[in-house]
Amino acid sequence: MRALAADPDHRVRRTIATHPRLPAEVLTRLLADPSESVAATAAANPNLPTTDMHQLFTLAGLRHSSTRRP
Repeated sequence: MRALAADPDHRVRRTIATHPRLPAEVLTRLLADPSESVAATAAANPNLPTTDMHQLFTLAGLRHSSTRRP
């Protein structure tokens, strides 16, 4: 899987980003892929580590309602 995640063809990397057993560190690396479609697919993977999910929310300007200040 690691070799496929580093494939020069973005379509291969995008496909592997959907794999349910992709190691977390590989999935995290794909978030920074130069291809926006690969990064978006990695971000949509349900196995994305929670810390990465929170970082994406922060980058998007979203925060959990319990962390908002009145």
